[in-house]
Amino acid sequence: MAEEEALNTVVKGHHAKLRERLKELGEEAWEQVWAENLADASGLTKYADAMRSLATEEWRANEDRVVWCHEKILDYFHRGQLAVVLAKDERRRQHEMERAKQARLELASEDAQPATGSPLVESVAQVAGEQAPEATVVQPGTRSDSVDLAAPASGKQEQDPAVAHEPSLEAKVDENVAQKNAPSESKKRTHDQVEESSLSGGEPPLSVPPFGQLAVLDVGSCFNPFARFPDLQVTAVDIAPAVPTVLRCDFSSSTLCVANQHLCAAGHCESALSTQSFHAIIFCLLLSYMPSGELRLQCCLNARRALKQHGLLLIVSPDSNHVGKGAVWMKSWKACLEQIGFSRWRYEKLPHLHCMAFRAVGDVPLITQERRRELAQLMIIPQDSNHPDQAQSKKGRKKKE
Repeated sequence: MAEEEALNTVVKGHHAKLRERLKELGEEAWEQVWAENLADASGLTKYADAMRSLATEEWRANEDRVVWCHEKILDYFHRGQLAVVLAKDERRRQHEMERAKQARLELASEDAQPATGSPLVESVAQVAGEQAPEATVVQPGTRSDSVDLAAPASGKQEQDPAVAHEPSLEAKVDENVAQKNAPSESKKRTHDQVEESSLSGGEPPLSVPPFGQLAVLDVGSCFNPFARFPDLQVTAVDIAPAVPTVLRCDFSSSTLCVANQHLCAAGHCESALSTQSFHAIIFCLLLSYMPSGELRLQCCLNARRALKQHGLLLIVSPDSNHVGKGAVWMKSWKACLEQIGFSRWRYEKLPHLHCMAFRAVGDVPLITQERRRELAQLMIIPQDSNHPDQAQSKKGRKKKE
């Protein structure tokens, strides 16, 4: 127990140091704070050793975080859940098409029919009333078919040839909708195959690989805990690897960019990461390590670039409180991720963890600096110096003083 407390002190102390430094310099200095962290080789090594000892010795009996991520990857790719969500996507798309068609039909009907009570309608009705012939009253007992006011002398209803061959309003709308949606209709989704987005640059559609060939990127891996699963091909990266099988890479760096179809963190990466190359990416206890919402946002943007279309991002974040206490920032993270090309697929609150799985369903959007600041604000956590809870606690302390 004493050993665990000592290790926890090292880990929590490192987190606190980063947050205090950011508080000292201001939120805009997040890049400087992170650069200083990367340059602190001894501090990172001490932190990595402490995390490895905690995970492999003190937390050995409780590996919920690792098991949860592994099970969700298998559920999604090998146990039919990918087919389920793709079928649901198709039903939603068809429903939206039907709603759009109905809206066009209603709009076209309103445009083709003048409003009742308008001067045009009243004048037409008045002229029609003045020119209408007097009605002929048919007395009882007479033959009703002897008088036909509507029919011409020939006994047959005449009709304008142009009107007779003109398609109905509904037929016109149906034809218009069919033409607009023809390309979409031809792209049928299957259970194991889906069209790539424009981000893929015309690559073949995503398909579920055979057993043992699921490409998984474990970011902030430390000691590569997912290497023991034979059904995964794991690439493990960390800013301070604790074992040789983990590559040194600053995945959160703002210098991480797409260049020649590769992701590369300049100066902090031993291996380039291809865009659209991973079926799943794991952030296990990673985002809570970051001292800033900007860094968390950058991680998620890079994850979207590295994931295949319909790939899976798994996020595990520590929280020992009840589910309601963390609901606000979990919803906030969800709101942010759904604006940068993700859709939440699973969420579970375990005794000490928030566990989330997001699907990559859209392209990475172009983000202005102002928009980036707004999104980063959605990625804050209660421990951050700019979180509302921290502001409230400061006010409380000032009142007591």
